[in-house]
Amino acid sequence: MNDTLLTDGHDTQKLVMTQIWDDRLHFSQVSELPVSFAPTTFAHIVPKGKYQRWKTIPMNIILLTPEEHHDYDFLTHKVINDSKWVWVFEVASLIKRVDTLINRINPSLTLKDCAPFDGQIKELINEAVAILVKHTKKRKKW
Repeated sequence: MNDTLLTDGHDTQKLVMTQIWDDRLHFSQVSELPVSFAPTTFAHIVPKGKYQRWKTIPMNIILLTPEEHHDYDFLTHKVINDSKWVWVFEVASLIKRVDTLINRINPSLTLKDCAPFDGQIKELINEAVAILVKHTKKRKKW
């Protein structure tokens, strides 16, 4: 797993967005439609408010069109049964499971604090990364 997937949680969202923009091709990861650099292009797979440690973690951020981002955040019922979105909900489930495991150890830990990952946490993160790799057009390797 590439360390850029687990950046320091202290990076600003703007820096993380720029890193993602430089690293990935500029297409929606759901529809493959072209996207432009704007805050509405960057969607958190799990909500940044509820899952604070994932706020600036690139593996929790995907590129979407503004309409897709809105639908994912506010009209989940509209996209949850759409086959193009299945992988997003799979990754969300895996991230939530990792978050639960980390909270059981110590709720104040960051992902970096948990490195090197071992056991179930590492397996879940690797599974999430494998799904993301299939659905991300990258300029560089993970």
